[in-house]
Amino acid sequence: MTEIVCDYVYLLSGERERRPSSGQFAPGEFTKLFEEVFNTVDLIFRNGIDWQALSAAMQDIRAQPVYADAGIRIQSIEDKGEGVFVVRVHTPSEVNKERLHAELTTSYQNQLALIEARYQALLAGKDELIVEFQRQSADMKEIVTLLASRPLVMQTGEGATVSYVDSHRTIHIGRDNTGQINLGDCSSQVSHAIQQIPSVMPQSEELRQHLEALRQLIEGEPALREVDKADAFRQVETLAQSASLPLDPSAQAKAKNAKNWFTNVLPTLTNGTHFLTEVWKLIDAVMKWLPFSKIS
Repeated sequence: MTEIVCDYVYLLSGERERRPSSGQFAPGEFTKLFEEVFNTVDLIFRNGIDWQALSAAMQDIRAQPVYADAGIRIQSIEDKGEGVFVVRVHTPSEVNKERLHAELTTSYQNQLALIEARYQALLAGKDELIVEFQRQSADMKEIVTLLASRPLVMQTGEGATVSYVDSHRTIHIGRDNTGQINLGDCSSQVSHAIQQIPSVMPQSEELRQHLEALRQLIEGEPALREVDKADAFRQVETLAQSASLPLDPSAQAKAKNAKNWFTNVLPTLTNGTHFLTEVWKLIDAVMKWLPFSKIS
């Protein structure tokens, strides 16, 4: 194929779809144009692409000894419209393309099944978590009743206050005496924490990008109540602070708790499947790049 001399070609009958569209092929251009046809495997997705499943499938294939040194990689992604995508995978000529196509397709489907099983497991545990939260809420009501029966005034460092007027005591629980939450301040605080991740750390830019994307995703989710968004922002801030203290055991524990919050608690606050899926993708990416990435 390297010996071919060609000025131009038509891809369709009737002298249509000329390549190049005007002029003539420069030396080597014809080979480059048609090399893709012979050295690629095309994967067609008709209902969109689950990027997490595709990435895992590619890693699975590259881990196989037969493909370990083949240089298999995604070469291009074409959006054909109406949810149809073509992913072109670079494949050396000596690789059995039929076998590779079948194995990639199977691996992708297996990864989809694993993701679906994980999601279903979370949904199955949702009712149990709701019952637990209701129990905790009942316990809190008992505490409030007990405190209200005592003649005292108390303010905690967490923003919870107990006050009374004459013999009537009122308990307010919140961020300030008005009980109002300023989401703008919460979001800005998270952005500041993200920017504080040291640039000398490996993959610091990737961490910032993933965390910032997570912050924006939470901020723009209409199905979350303001109080739940505030909680979510605190978890993102915790992850950012933990990334800035990679050798601190307490920071590692806090990062683990934050991950568990997104995995187990967030699904009880919203049933937005797309939102939860995108959040979990970002959490997985963040935990991968944290210096203590073995946290589970």
